[in-house]
Amino acid sequence: NDSSTWYNAGKSTASISKTGSLSGDKSTITWTVTVNADKKKNLTGMSVSDILTKNGTELTDEKTCSVSINDTDVSTTINLPASFVEENGKLYLTDGTSRVDVTENKSKIVFTYTTDSSKLDKLTDVYKNVATEERSYGQRRGDCRGGR
Repeated sequence: NDSSTWYNAGKSTASISKTGSLSGDKSTITWTVTVNADKKKNLTGMSVSDILTKNGTELTDEKTCSVSINDTDVSTTINLPASFVEENGKLYLTDGTSRVDVTENKSKIVFTYTTDSSKLDKLTDVYKNVATEERSYGQRRGDCRGGR
């Protein structure tokens, strides 16, 4: 099943969307988080996270993402959460270890990662998956929610 929800909670935040697609054999879910699809907002100072909770408890599985910038794949993977930081007049996307040069501060960024669907084992468990982006100086944030 595919699902997508768009939110833009404030004028200072970029749009964010998230889709999830179950593989044909139902063994994995491929998640895609898209930030600033319309390329209208400056990403400087924003952070992106994607949090999965099970029965109200945050799961700390690492989300290693392939990244595309303006529909061009980059070779460096980034873990979520990640931030857009400016250094010496250049914008970078960083997870604290890896970093990617973002040539335009109003770029469309797409994060893609896969999870093992066997971890979502009980239909009685309540899962909630929320991707968010926010400005580092505390502005309102946009979020995209999905659940199972």
